Amino acid sequence: MKTILVRISLLYLLAQVYLYGAFGDKLVNSIKSEVNTTGDLVMAVIHLVSGVFGGLMIIFIALAAIFKSELIKDNLKLIITTSIIIGVIWGVTDNGVSVFQ
Repeated sequence: MKTILVRISLLYLLAQVYLYGAFGDKLVNSIKSEVNTTGDLVMAVIHLVSGVFGGLMIIFIALAAIFKSELIKDNLKLIITTSIIIGVIWGVTDNGVSVFQ
């Protein structure tokens, strides 16, 4: 059983090498386009999620400022740190989307 798995694994690895050698340019171009498309999609999703989280945080802070201002005073350091992290993620993913295009 072990030798059968080893032979199947070896055949699988050698098939990739053969395909890369036979269709090298086409394979490289398709891999590059897939990586660019996937990277663009991932960056767009992260950008969207960070924007939604930042918007919800603004709403929460506004409601907390109206009803419990001492809550903001007690957690000011955490609020500022979280805002900076969300802003950095928002900015990096916004620039990252244009890098992949």
